[in-house]
Amino acid sequence: MRLRKILMGLVEVAAIVGGMLMVAGVAQGQLATTLVQDTVYLANGSPAQGSVIINWGAFQTASGQAIPPGSTTVTLSASGVLSVTLAANAGAQPVGSYYTVVYHLSDGTVTREYWVVPVSSSAVTLGAIRSGVLPTSVALQTVTKSYVDQAIAAAIPLASSGGSSSSSSDAYVPLAGGTMTGPLVLPGSPTAPLQAADKSYVDTSIAGLTAGLGQKVSTVPSGVQTVAQPTGTSLGVNALNGELYASQFQSGLGNNGIANVMASSNCSSGCVAVAEPTYAGTETWGGANLFGTQGLSWPYMSYLHDLRGGADTEVHKDAHNGLRPGYEFAHSIMDTRTRSTAALDAMGRQC
Repeated sequence: MRLRKILMGLVEVAAIVGGMLMVAGVAQGQLATTLVQDTVYLANGSPAQGSVIINWGAFQTASGQAIPPGSTTVTLSASGVLSVTLAANAGAQPVGSYYTVVYHLSDGTVTREYWVVPVSSSAVTLGAIRSGVLPTSVALQTVTKSYVDQAIAAAIPLASSGGSSSSSSDAYVPLAGGTMTGPLVLPGSPTAPLQAADKSYVDTSIAGLTAGLGQKVSTVPSGVQTVAQPTGTSLGVNALNGELYASQFQSGLGNNGIANVMASSNCSSGCVAVAEPTYAGTETWGGANLFGTQGLSWPYMSYLHDLRGGADTEVHKDAHNGLRPGYEFAHSIMDTRTRSTAALDAMGRQC
């Protein structure tokens, strides 16, 4: 009877110990995680877009679970919501364990902060876990070369193509210049002189230039150029082959094109002025206007070719004749004969 009681007591002790071991096993098998959830905003108040890279070193939670080092990337939602579940590192070993968090946002900003995540059955906000500076207890600790190398590698952003962390410095293009191994996609066409141009912008610009080449006159032609002016249109020029056109020199209220031609620097040593048939000015070219008593003196050796009103009038000022020095001829026609009388007779000369 006594032996039976002893055996019964041993069974009860074994049950109690087994229950304690089972509870301990459940406690050690479950990892305490906390949901971190909040909205990230840009400085202008709009929801942020981009990615958040979270890195951590090895630590042991307050309840004894071992967490190996690692990294994860979270993409912000369209409304800027950040949502990630992490193991609680508050009270973890080593003392001062933290998550390193780097924001890569759509406005080009890159910021870093440090998280200490508590055990919580409800979601915690960023304001409750973030710190802008490295915890003092950690900042004053010395680290090994291996730790530094791992931290530098973790700071390199995720490769855009594979989604895995890169350990090569080739993930960046140096500010001093470098060679890219893939295409660079720009956000749009350039709007400032020093911005890079995308292929679409260049193609559109070249297409517009090519389309207009047939309507342009080359300044360095390799051959004869023919300019065909469409019927019903006019080509306006102010100077062509040494001739100055009155219609293109009018100013103010107009009716001063001829006077302005004669007063221009292009005519200081004499020039050829043309009053086209379409020139609407009613300026006169004789008398006072020609000789300058009204301040409209023409330069010496100047010449007006007036085609207004269907007439063809030439007005010369102090014209010198190059063949007869000392003589002035307004208009000379010279015919030089080189053929003999016999040659002319053979051609059927008529008198």
